[in-house]
Parts: sequence; structure tokens; C-alpha cells
Amino acid sequence: MAKDLSMSVMDKMFHPLKYNKMMNSKAKIGIFIDDEKEMIPILKDSISLMNLMTKWGINASEPLYKYVYHELIAFAVENAISVDIHKFAYYDSKNFILYLYNTSKSIFKITEDNIITIENGDEAVLFEEMSNYQPFKIVEFKKDTNCLLNIIIKDLNLDNSNPNINQRKLVENWFYCLFFESIMPTKRLLVSIGEKGSGKSSILRRIGKLLIGKKFNVTSTTPDYKNLITLITNNYLIVLDNMDSPTTQINASLARIATGQVIMVRDYYTTNTQIEYEAKCYVALTSRKPQFTRDDVADRLICIYLGRLENKFIAEKDLDKEIMESRDEVMSYVISRLQIIIKNLKKNDNKTFKHVFRIADFADFALKSVDSETEQNELKNLFSVLAQQQKEFATQDDIIYTILKEIVSDKSNENRKFLAPELYKEFKHKAEELELGKFFNSIYSNPKALTTHLMNIQSNISKEIVICRQKGHGNNYFYSFIRVDDTKPLSPNEAVEMLMDREAEKQINAYEKYQNIKGGKDE
Repeated sequence: MAKDLSMSVMDKMFHPLKYNKMMNSKAKIGIFIDDEKEMIPILKDSISLMNLMTKWGINASEPLYKYVYHELIAFAVENAISVDIHKFAYYDSKNFILYLYNTSKSIFKITEDNIITIENGDEAVLFEEMSNYQPFKIVEFKKDTNCLLNIIIKDLNLDNSNPNINQRKLVENWFYCLFFESIMPTKRLLVSIGEKGSGKSSILRRIGKLLIGKKFNVTSTTPDYKNLITLITNNYLIVLDNMDSPTTQINASLARIATGQVIMVRDYYTTNTQIEYEAKCYVALTSRKPQFTRDDVADRLICIYLGRLENKFIAEKDLDKEIMESRDEVMSYVISRLQIIIKNLKKNDNKTFKHVFRIADFADFALKSVDSETEQNELKNLFSVLAQQQKEFATQDDIIYTILKEIVSDKSNENRKFLAPELYKEFKHKAEELELGKFFNSIYSNPKALTTHLMNIQSNISKEIVICRQKGHGNNYFYSFIRVDDTKPLSPNEAVEMLMDREAEKQINAYEKYQNIKGGKDE
């Protein structure tokens, strides 16, 4: 009986097929209703699926519901059309078209010349419904002002102590990269840093409300990071508030997000089935004093520093009201800027840029999105300064870096070669002298842990200390350290050690420096 009823429902759903299509996108399966331009996910807790079943006379509390649910999944295996289902924005880099979600049934199609509205699913571009999204309208806007930055950083005290870092430009570039996820598999993590009352949460909340609507807000994650996976896989943009002391697990998750890795999770309704999710979510963070000293996370940060607001506090509800009242105008301005970016991406499509950033996708997008060589050179200078800032950021509170500076400053350790056990003993002794023994012992329990961390941070401290690692007998390695002094010529041994301990490009530079000291390549 159940099977007969189930087949009756299946016949109703898929005859004729031109009205209802089964769609499959990696971990997600859904029914696309052509008449309503709606994608209904086939999930046990899907409200829209429950409503659809109710229309067909099947209540979610009935045993038949479970049977039909599994029949849908089985049917999908044989019949589903494989498609990419997008969230919020999708950029077609071959045809230079940006598609932007606006409602569950309509999307904006943006080119360098036109902005039109098409139905969801047209041109083989399909967006899943965003339940917390608020649509906006294209309206007239002020063409002689930067409507975006005027609302995002209004009344905020951006730190301008480093004149070489244009924080306004950083915020703006990161904002626009949010629309181009399809060409940005690796992602920069935006970190808003400031003391209490600096507006560090406010600046990121404003970005979210402009993009998503009034329901957007900052959030937090549990110490065991379990809810972070749920946030990442179900949202396009999240803001994690007060990330002052991230755990090892959260650092690892952030690294996976930034590098666009596949996230494996177990299906809650099975015993051993894994589901794969691509990390397509953008993440921003707030912190008073961030502890992202892990180099593979620190290298992926864009840090915005904010000073305390003095007598400029605005009630959050009043600020939210102002943002929502101006959202149509600001987003209309944003779309006009997106058209210019698309035009420049098309113009610079075949250009290749060398980057100092560990994640080149962000820098590549920024450089190709501007029109003139002057703007590109300004961005290159900005990224060069940022790369150095990231190295300092990764080591400023690093206990190993702190101890290493003490060891290198000791004259008796000049030209001294340590085996790993000897080096571990020296670090342990120096940590106790600096009253850091308890902290050191809790993290570095053996020589392997210490030497691994040293090799991980070597690129970050290379302008101050050179770490040399040489093969000894068997599986033993010798470690030695050279203090970098720009006023003192390199000795032949130091130059060779620097040469052998660098990436290819740095090896060439070190070799040329060595040859120049000798008197030229012909001598």
C-alpha cells in the first residue's frame, strides 16, 4: 500500500518532467519547481519539503512520509540533473557576467553594460533560497561620493598610524571580492581589531546588513568549534565575534576555509556516511587582541585596526535603521561599481601578476579589478607592506620566537650547531629563565614539536634571524641560527646557508647578493 501511494506521488511529481526537475549538487539534492521557480531541498528537516508533501496529502508525522523521502533520494541517484547551486552571487568568468541573488525567484544579471532581472534557473544559473535575505531595489544614487564607505566606516576611528596601509582601500577591496567567490577558491579572513567601544563589531555588522539585510548579525562559536561547521556550510558570510583566544580546532577550521578545502562531515542520520561540503563561505572576525599566531592562519588575515570611539557612540538600533533606509541607494552604487570591476576584469583577463601574498587570489582580483597601472602599483605597494605586517603579526606573541631571540643574542651560541634534542634542552632552559616554562612545556612536549614550529615560522622571521637546517648522520639534523645585520656583509658560509634554505626566487636573490659581495660574477 505504502509503495503504491509512493509511486503515485512520484508520478505526480515527475510527469511531465518539464515542470519539475530533480537537481543534484554534490551534497545537496533538490526538486526545482519550474512554475514557481523554487528549489526545494530534499532534507529531513526541510520545511519547504514538508509543505510540498502536505499539498500532496502526506503529513510529515506519517510513516509514508519517510518512505517517500527515501524514494526521492533513490530516484535522484538515477535521474537528477547535475548542476551547481549557488549562494548569493556567481561570477561567470568566461562570459564576464555576474549573477546576484535577489529573491528566491529572481536574480540580477550584471554585465559591464547592462543590469537586468532574470528568473532563477534561467541560463542554467540556479540559486538556493536564502531565508534570511532581504531584497533591494535599483534606485538613483549620488555619483560624486563613495556611498559604500560612507555608511560602512561612518563615525569609526580607523587607525592611520601606518601611512603605507590604506585601511579604507582594504575594506573596500574585501567587500567587493565577496561577489566573486567563483574565481576566489582561497579567501582572505577580514579581522576587525580594537578595544571595547571601538566599533570593531559594528563595521562588520554593517557590511553584513548591507549585503544580506536586517536579519544579519554577528555570531559566536563554541569552544569545541562544532557549530562552526554548521555556520560555514549554511551561510555565504559569517562574522565571528570576540575571537580573542581561538582554539587549535578553530584555527584549523579557519585555515580550511581560507584555502577552500573540502569539509567532511558525518551524515547525522547514518552511522558511517560522509558528506562533502566545499568551503565557499566568507568569514570575518572581531578581536581585542587576536592570538592568531599560527602562521598558516596569520598569513591569510587582513587586519583592520580601530581606535576607541570618544563621545561618538550611536545606538545600534538607530544605526541599523539608517543602514536599512539607505540600503537600496548603497547597493545600487555597489552594482555600478561592480560593472566597472567586470569591465576591468575583462580588460586584464590575460595579465599575470606576481604576488607577495601567500593567498594570491585576493591580490590577483584586486589588481585586475582596477583600470590604471598607477592604481595597480599602489596596490602592489600596499600588499608588500601587508605581507610584512602579517609576518610580524604571526610572531609578535609567539613564545618560540621570543625564546629564539634570547638564544641568538647569546654570543656563545654564534655558529653553534644543535642536534634536535640539544636544541630542545636549550629552549626548555631558556623558557624557565624567562618564566615561560609552564607555557612552553604545555605546548612543546618533545624536540619534534619544537623543530617543526621553527621551520614553520622561518619565512616570517627571515629578515631578523636565519634558521639553518643541515643533514647529519642517519636521520639527524643540525640546527644553527644567524642574526641578520644589513650593515654587515654576508660571509661565504652564511650566503650559502641562506641560498640553500630558501624558495627558488629567494635562492636566486641570495646567490646574486653573495656574488656581488665577492666582487662580481666574473671574478
